[in-house]
Amino acid sequence: VPEGGSVSLEVEGWKGEVRFLDPRKELVESSRRLNLEPVSLAHEGRWTLEIGPDLSQTYDLRVIGFSQPQNETLYASSGSRVRLPCVLNLSPGLGMKKGRWRRRGEVLVSWPTSEGHPRRSQASEHLNVKLGAEEEVEDTG
Repeated sequence: VPEGGSVSLEVEGWKGEVRFLDPRKELVESSRRLNLEPVSLAHEGRWTLEIGPDLSQTYDLRVIGFSQPQNETLYASSGSRVRLPCVLNLSPGLGMKKGRWRRRGEVLVSWPTSEGHPRRSQASEHLNVKLGAEEEVEDTG
């Protein structure tokens, strides 16, 4: 699930007790529906649905989101280089297959990642931009 998205689980056909437990095994909801919105990295992990005293089901929730604040402002003089990091939080076993940098809706750089890279908990791609009359874009990921 992308960070900022939503997740909903609903139990139908059972009239007894229903409980949703978060990854820390704390009770989150005791109704028939669990809504998580907006989803954050804190929601990631194994969720448990307990139905009555004897039945339970677990769900692994994986959240993909940015590891660093993305709303920061960078200042640079004309002609200088600026490094714009893009660091994603990826669960083990998930890999970043493709990505792109955009400015004002226009795609500056897009890439598929090589299939040979190891799976890791964080994947990063970087874009170097030279500011000035000529714009130079270089993907160094």
